[in-house]
Amino acid sequence: MDDKEKSSVFALCQELFKNGVLEESFVACDWAHRLKKEFVKDDFELFEFWINNYITNWATCDTFCNHTMGEFIDMWPEFIANLKKWTLSPNRWVRRAAAVSLIIPAREGRFREDIFEIADLMLTDKDDMVQKGYGWMLKSCSKPYPEEVFRFVVERKAVMPRTSLRYAIEKLPDEMKRVAMQK
Repeated sequence: MDDKEKSSVFALCQELFKNGVLEESFVACDWAHRLKKEFVKDDFELFEFWINNYITNWATCDTFCNHTMGEFIDMWPEFIANLKKWTLSPNRWVRRAAAVSLIIPAREGRFREDIFEIADLMLTDKDDMVQKGYGWMLKSCSKPYPEEVFRFVVERKAVMPRTSLRYAIEKLPDEMKRVAMQK
């Protein structure tokens, strides 16, 4: 595929996102992800624009970020610094995107320190969709790093929202869950 074809597909994706129709946004997410072998660093600006302007619900956020952003971050981990900046956005979906973009890498044991840093940056976020997002990121990280996630949660459970805590410990062994849930 040449740059012109990729640009045309991305332009169609943008139109689908812009329409605000959930099913059309899923098509845009799929088309963008199918171009993963064509991604270049400059695509980050467009992806970030889409997240800032067209991602308006958890389903589109998770579909786009788990796959397209996750692939992009795997290719260029230096963009994790941008995800950390997203944690400060006034836009709840941008903040959620900071966490859910790392779900698949987290399951596979990558970016552990960055994952904990992002979770710390979002630790007391008041938005339930953000809490669920970073809790899910921690839960994914608990597959390869159960002890580290357990320690993270226990050390912060006095201030960590219950929603995030419950998501984070969901896959931990029962005894760890019991300790983490103690007041």
